[in-house]
Amino acid sequence: MSGVKFDMKQLGDAWRWRGQRWLGLICELLTLTLLASCATIEPVPPRSDIPRPYTLAILPWNMAEHRQDDSYRFGMAALKTALKAAPFRPLYSYYPFPNTTRVTSEDISEMSVLWASGFWESGPPQDRVIWIGDQLGVDAVLVYAMYAKLGPDTMWAHLFDIPQNKHYVAEGWVLNYESDTIGELQRLTRDVFHAFTHGREPSGR
Repeated sequence: MSGVKFDMKQLGDAWRWRGQRWLGLICELLTLTLLASCATIEPVPPRSDIPRPYTLAILPWNMAEHRQDDSYRFGMAALKTALKAAPFRPLYSYYPFPNTTRVTSEDISEMSVLWASGFWESGPPQDRVIWIGDQLGVDAVLVYAMYAKLGPDTMWAHLFDIPQNKHYVAEGWVLNYESDTIGELQRLTRDVFHAFTHGREPSGR
């Protein structure tokens, strides 16, 4: 019985060639599959694509004197988050705020006495806010009132519809001012935004 001799070098070269060919085919298939899956995924529109037909002014807030720094910081954080999915476009602000024009009592003197005869829960006088908003030519004006004290801390979001002379208010409270105020203010802001948008159609301003 005669034996068959194999050239081990040739066999090794053949197997390496086959392995490289199969590896190349697998890579091609994976590439085609990835391209096909990417082609079927629809892009998610950015948040900036949300229609924002209503213009907004942010006027001075009423904050407890001993917690003004914290209240300002909490209010800004809550408002920026609430605006991400809201149909409002801020144009003017008493405080530094992205993409707005600063407006102070030097520009409109009535702003210096905005809360002079107003109360936390009722907000500043409606006729005064409407007049300022009309001077600015905006659809809405937003102010916060934050009464931090011993015990439950109470807060309000006041939103004024300038063309329709309406006032929307939402009230809430927290037990831990440091950890819970931002979330509560976000909820109150969304509530008054919702009341505004469901109360009328875009003004076209």
